[in-house]
Amino acid sequence: MNNIFLISEVVDKYRWISIAENRNDWGKRLSLLREQPVPQDFGPVEVEWTPETFQRSAADFVNFRTDLKCINYESSVLFDDIFKESGQMIRLSGLNYIAYYCTYFSDCISSYHTENKLKHSIFSSLHSPKFCPVLERCKLPNVSIFHIPESNNKFFVDEVFKNIYDHNELTGLEFFPVDLV
Repeated sequence: MNNIFLISEVVDKYRWISIAENRNDWGKRLSLLREQPVPQDFGPVEVEWTPETFQRSAADFVNFRTDLKCINYESSVLFDDIFKESGQMIRLSGLNYIAYYCTYFSDCISSYHTENKLKHSIFSSLHSPKFCPVLERCKLPNVSIFHIPESNNKFFVDEVFKNIYDHNELTGLEFFPVDLV
């Protein structure tokens, strides 16, 4: 594994997805998953475009929840093997999207180097969406997408994921190189 990237949705350019009707208390049910497998009878979650972002164009990956990656159906097939190796899909209804729920956590953060980086970063915290912690190369998992236990809203991907994204000219994500020690 040569390069690792932190991914984040481009939130100011593309539409967002929201839970449509919360009669099934989807917000609470999604937040309670917390590293647990998705039950077989879970979903579909009813979603719609967030009204404040409707005038923007739709992307392949759209902002939905920080602990999920939401991708349109057509593009999701490109990542089938990658998604299956480290997570589960959550069915959505109302729009042609599906949510990826990562269940693979890797204890690969370098605490010393990350703390040092935080000391030299103005207005940053480990939980800041675009702050990239330093990871230990020898502890990286052999999967293309993963989380770290310290922050389940951070998604890390390898070059395989990024190459599929770039080759197919997909939209909606930013890739931030991660320092490895």
